[in-house]
Amino acid sequence: MEQRLQRLAWFDPLTGLPNRAQLQREALRLLTNANRNGATLAVLFVDLDRFKRVNDTQGHAVGDQVLSEIARRLQNQIRTGDVIGRLGGDEFLAVIQECDVLKAKQVAARILQAACQPILINSEHDTRITISASIGIALSPHDGEETDILLRNADLAMYKAKSSGRNQVWFYAPEYELQAKEQLELEIALQRALRGNALNVAYQPKVDGTGALRGVEALVRWDNDGERSIAPDRFIAIAEESGLIADMDAWVMVEACRQLAEWRAEGLDVPNISVNVCAADFKRPNYPGFITDTLRSHGLVAADLTLEMTERVLFDESVDEIRKTLDALQLIGIALSIDDFGTGYSSLSYLHRFTVKELKIDKSFVQRIGSDKMAESLAQTLIHIGEILKLTVTAEGVETQAQRDFLGTHGCHLYQGFLFSPPLAPRDFMRWVRTHRGTKAISSTATPA
Repeated sequence: MEQRLQRLAWFDPLTGLPNRAQLQREALRLLTNANRNGATLAVLFVDLDRFKRVNDTQGHAVGDQVLSEIARRLQNQIRTGDVIGRLGGDEFLAVIQECDVLKAKQVAARILQAACQPILINSEHDTRITISASIGIALSPHDGEETDILLRNADLAMYKAKSSGRNQVWFYAPEYELQAKEQLELEIALQRALRGNALNVAYQPKVDGTGALRGVEALVRWDNDGERSIAPDRFIAIAEESGLIADMDAWVMVEACRQLAEWRAEGLDVPNISVNVCAADFKRPNYPGFITDTLRSHGLVAADLTLEMTERVLFDESVDEIRKTLDALQLIGIALSIDDFGTGYSSLSYLHRFTVKELKIDKSFVQRIGSDKMAESLAQTLIHIGEILKLTVTAEGVETQAQRDFLGTHGCHLYQGFLFSPPLAPRDFMRWVRTHRGTKAISSTATPA
């Protein structure tokens, strides 16, 4: 019984590897020896990529099977005298003695190679699963002389490997710590801004070939304490990583619907409003009910709202849950738009599976029109897909008349971009609409789409 208790105290029951407590003891012992002998030591933080998807799609029993097999493979890559253990979840830690940069890189490469080999999860049907890992490395004494500091720095390097595309190895660098500190400060400031209604929404017109207003897109903006404007790509990424994105999107949804109702009450004819959404929104309890209640409370109907989502939403780990929500939204008449089409998976299967109303050509294609034949060909192809499937095709980032003319000639329906208007504050948008009412916003010699 004493032996069993000792094993439970110091070893992970699933994999048989040292647990977090034992890892800390062993790491301290090896680090003490390295410091005494003036030797280098490497800490490798290993995190499996998208492991949650395995549990969600195959069940926790298969997840445990995968973890056990990965643990066995990792242990085979570590020589006697070194240590590898399980920190918890899908995180592992290796401590390698007398290890310089080159050797650490070689060990990490072997671990990546071992991890990505197919894992048999059902011998009867010969079902195999493939998974990858991201590895962060910190070296002592260069990156720290205490176990906690080395572990933290290896963890930071691992997150850099994750954010750079996964299935990679990254060594710690001091700037990662500065980036992490800055990101944490921005996350705290964003939480404060969200609680204090300090975010705002800008509105960009969507016009047709004659320059007439056909809709408007709501775009969240953040001026941090009035000091500086934070780029949307940056704070939206922070909101996604910190779990704030669903609350932020809900606030934008309510604000956009309120603003549309206010414009109409003042006699402004705005056909409908588009709001960006992400995978986390569709996982909210009764999200269709939230949309319905928001529309009703502002005197709007389903036709007044379009939800813009990127292609990656439909390839999220919880895709089955998301699809149920999308089906429910379609039943109440909410239109769906695929944003940044052509930059992600560009799968035609979901265009068939869901009643998508609009494709938006990403600005990266539009802005190279006139200088890049490949971009022009891709833009034409996307327009042609929309034509075949009877979808509205909207081009984003239109900045020049030449881009507008090219797109119009090939059948694009709607346009957004600085050629027509930048995103505007609500009052500025009202002035823009009244100025352009009954007139062509941009003259064009091209055939109107």
